[in-house]
Amino acid sequence: MEMEKVLRNINFFSKLNDEEIKKITTIVEIKNFEPGEAIIKENSYGAEVGFILEGEVKVDKKTKHNENYLYTTIKEGGIFGEVSFLDSGVRSASITAVTPTTIAFIKREKFDRLFEKEPVLCYKILYNIALDLCKIVRRADEETLVLYEALLNEIREI
Repeated sequence: MEMEKVLRNINFFSKLNDEEIKKITTIVEIKNFEPGEAIIKENSYGAEVGFILEGEVKVDKKTKHNENYLYTTIKEGGIFGEVSFLDSGVRSASITAVTPTTIAFIKREKFDRLFEKEPVLCYKILYNIALDLCKIVRRADEETLVLYEALLNEIREI
């Protein structure tokens, strides 16, 4: 697998030039996962972001009653782990492989070292992460409104 070509096919990296892609490959770590294999566990600590090169993962959270709530699935080209990558905090959800999955990880510590040498490149990466987080926040806003309206309708029927 030629890493530069693989990363070029991920939308997240599509606006980077060939030289920038080559520099990113120096900090990427590739891991393979089988269906059902845990990739990230909710409430664990981590500071890495993952890019799905092949396959599909599910994102779920435990409810107060210890039931799994399926938040979403992410397919090839998707990204996860952005928040913990930025703040090195606790993981907000679990990520599990649904199909055989290959993921490119970037660890924060390696990213920070690259940032010292290539601040413009790393700015582009952080900007793309910010855009991805904007999409997540907008989706959460929409879902919150739907839930709020459903709750209001239930209350009005009582």
